[in-house]
Amino acid sequence: KNVVAFKSDGSVLLNELQVTLPHVAASFSIFRPSSYHIMVNTVLGLRLQVQLVPVMQLFVTLDPSAQGQVQGLCGNFNGLESDDFKTSCGLVEATGASFANSWKAQSSCHDKLDWLDDPC
Repeated sequence: KNVVAFKSDGSVLLNELQVTLPHVAASFSIFRPSSYHIMVNTVLGLRLQVQLVPVMQLFVTLDPSAQGQVQGLCGNFNGLESDDFKTSCGLVEATGASFANSWKAQSSCHDKLDWLDDPC
């Protein structure tokens, strides 16, 4: 497995080693079309756009052929809103925070807390 990490300074780590862009591997390619964006294209039809400025954000696009075959923080791409908060264990969480906490990559990360106050 390859682990790709994007740093807010624009550097990219592949398996904890910094890589020079563009980087092409058998199953994915990473390039920087502008000073503000990093793009990743995969053979699976997954496309990532990392925006670095003004604040770091991730935009995920998935090929329609993957519909119903994925799971995670972006949902399961099956067209049913009622199960978008499904955890890796198959349970459907009631709140966004509890759903996000169930997908933490590192247990040492702090839990996201639900905001239950009236926003008005």
